[in-house]
Amino acid sequence: MNELINDWILRATNDLKVAELLVAEENEAYEIICFHCQQYVEKILKSILTKEQIVFPRTHDLVLLINLLPDQYIEAKDVIGKIVVLNEYAVSARYPGEIVDKDDVVESLEIVHLFKDSIYKYL
Repeated sequence: MNELINDWILRATNDLKVAELLVAEENEAYEIICFHCQQYVEKILKSILTKEQIVFPRTHDLVLLINLLPDQYIEAKDVIGKIVVLNEYAVSARYPGEIVDKDDVVESLEIVHLFKDSIYKYL
């Protein structure tokens, strides 16, 4: 595996670790936890696109990224309806006025693990 792919995966793994650590500590920084969930999915998608030598734009849009995946990643594409929920945590949820609560965290982590289960065999 090339160095860039490994770096994407490492950074994604670290995002998920941070999210899970904050949850384990019962930290109420819900928007930060959800942000790291979104980042995990984004970076894993970018690692796969890099592996497949598919050029992708600088974006946080998970739907755009998942739609760039080749057809062999159909299982990952099947979770696109759920992944779209994470898009809002990339930018807007980190600013004042947006309410992110514990239910959002539970949903985000469920989506991440569903995505992880569907995509991990490709890494």
